[in-house]
Amino acid sequence: MRNVLFIVLFTIVAMGCSSSSNNDKKLVVAVAASGQFAFKELAEEFSEEYKIEVDVITGSSGKLTTQILNGAPYDVFVSANMYYTEVLEQSQKTYQSPFVYSYGVPLIWTMNPQLKLNSIANCLKSSRVQRIAIANPQNAPYGEMAISYMKQLGIYEAIEKKLVFGESISQVNEYTLNKTVDVGITSKSVISSPKLKGKGYYVELDETFYIEQGMALIDNGTSNDIKKQFKEFVQSEKGKKILKSFGYVEK
Repeated sequence: MRNVLFIVLFTIVAMGCSSSSNNDKKLVVAVAASGQFAFKELAEEFSEEYKIEVDVITGSSGKLTTQILNGAPYDVFVSANMYYTEVLEQSQKTYQSPFVYSYGVPLIWTMNPQLKLNSIANCLKSSRVQRIAIANPQNAPYGEMAISYMKQLGIYEAIEKKLVFGESISQVNEYTLNKTVDVGITSKSVISSPKLKGKGYYVELDETFYIEQGMALIDNGTSNDIKKQFKEFVQSEKGKKILKSFGYVEK
């Protein structure tokens, strides 16, 4: 009888331990708004393959960085550039050094078929374009890139008053899609998503404006093994194929 009770108690304890172990298998990934669609698909594929739950949190790179510095419980940070991941490394918030996982392709996007995007400078200066949406350059790498691009074209002062700032690239996309603005400067990774593919008209910026996309594993006391598994999955052939399908490129 005592042997039977022991077996029953052992089974209950083992089941409880197993349940706890499964519950621990969770990953929270903070992703820059430009990468939200690609990483939601990556997260789904990773979860299916490794049986690990993944929560994807999105926002501007700068704001997500501030949240991590203030103790937000994120395990992996996916930035729209390397700068913000390096800020976290310098603040000793990372496990391993950050790395470039791919390159983002910026582009000019509009819903208006009458705009002549083959001459971007003339298009943005024209009277047809009254509002141009970009992400806030203080928090969003694509917004910072947009300012640099317009300055290099020599048109920044001429169109500065036309600029409408989105909190992140998500708001830029919303403004553009809803025709609140005439033109938005966004990422190919966004308009390659099933939700937006085929909508509007766009032209990619020159390769010199491609942006290094950074990833950092956050040192927050949770399992580093799971973080490394996710990193390896993103860098795998399957992961690279998904990134490519969303417009990311390798150099």
